[in-house]
Amino acid sequence: MELIIEILAKAQDTPRELALSENKEIMTDEESQIFYLITTFNPKNDQLRKIVTVNWDVLQRSSVKKDLSKKRIVFGHRKCPNLTDILVRAKLPKFVCQ
Repeated sequence: MELIIEILAKAQDTPRELALSENKEIMTDEESQIFYLITTFNPKNDQLRKIVTVNWDVLQRSSVKKDLSKKRIVFGHRKCPNLTDILVRAKLPKFVCQ
């Protein structure tokens, strides 16, 4: 409880401009060399990955995308919310009687 009070006091003492300012985290060299392509998951939709992989050299040579020339692609998917995610407010661990 003391920790919560301490954090709350620290948050209240922080100037509003500083609290609302954009947090610009510095990326490491390795992180800046990765191009993330994130799409909504669909098991039937692997065409985007195939198209980008086949045409990656064309994208790298494009004058608009010069910053992609040395980056590697990491494909990712985000999960669509299902009915349980929408209806359940809190995910609590199951209670086990001993």
